[in-house]
Amino acid sequence: MSKETVIRDRSSNRVGCIVDNGQQFVARDKFGRNLGNYDKQGNVTRDRNSNRLCQGDALSSLILKAAGS
Repeated sequence: MSKETVIRDRSSNRVGCIVDNGQQFVARDKFGRNLGNYDKQGNVTRDRNSNRLCQGDALSSLILKAAGS
């Protein structure tokens, strides 16, 4: 079962979520579109096109950037 963590802006509006799929976390915008993922084992964040963005988990930053916050 996947666990979902909702990300909200300063006005408490939902801007996206992070879904835990066991091996990785997946970032989705408020419309459910894939923004990127974080591989737990490799400790790497990738965008929706599988381009490496950074070492560590930066999914909340991807969501806030997509929301324009």
